[in-house]
Amino acid sequence: MAETTTFIILLVVTELLGIATIGLMVGLILGPWAELSLGLKNTVMFNIHPLLMTIGFVFLYGNAILTFKIGAVAGIDKLTQRLIHFAIQSVAFVIAILGVVLAFFFNGVNEIGYPPLHSIHGWMGLATMALFGFQLLFGFLFFLFPRPREFVRDAYRAVHVYFGFFIFAMIAVTELTGLTEHIMLTGGFDVMTSAVILADLFAIAMMAYICFVTFTITCCGPRVTNRDAPSHTEEEGAALMETKQ
Repeated sequence: MAETTTFIILLVVTELLGIATIGLMVGLILGPWAELSLGLKNTVMFNIHPLLMTIGFVFLYGNAILTFKIGAVAGIDKLTQRLIHFAIQSVAFVIAILGVVLAFFFNGVNEIGYPPLHSIHGWMGLATMALFGFQLLFGFLFFLFPRPREFVRDAYRAVHVYFGFFIFAMIAVTELTGLTEHIMLTGGFDVMTSAVILADLFAIAMMAYICFVTFTITCCGPRVTNRDAPSHTEEEGAALMETKQ
């Protein structure tokens, strides 16, 4: 009971941090970045890019990871957990694709910014999207359909979990490099403007959200296992064997 209570508290804090992260990005877009974008149509459209990436890449991706821990606490069966996880990841991926499209078509090269693939942020973003896409595809093939035999899924499971967290780390790097790039191109860090303050707060909130997601899924609450539940418990299996003998 105490373990479940701790998990619920951590989950609430995690969700509040995620919502705060989105709120701070909205504040940047509607506040200082909106002022810089006055009369610059491409830049106005481009400003939607970081919001979509924050919602899809950060908030929804983190909640998809938490699906299995929430499911374990709530007693949801493993297949349903996987379907919910896949659905959230799919929505996150679609939103991220829309964000990338905006980055390419409304980059505002002649107004503010570099061409999309002229920076570390651009290449990190593409690499993260590619890994995310492969993770989604292989997760579907191995755990939903056609679902190979258990020993094959066992062999891939550790790889899937590892790359899930690795992609989450890449998302953090991509977000932070993009944020830093935008600030450097629109005034820099020499003066503590409202844009710099909001950007710093956004970075802190986002990293705290990622930290809490990782801690909650790995160190708190019931242990998460992706292995399908056997049809019999060990006691039932032993009793069945005795009956057969």
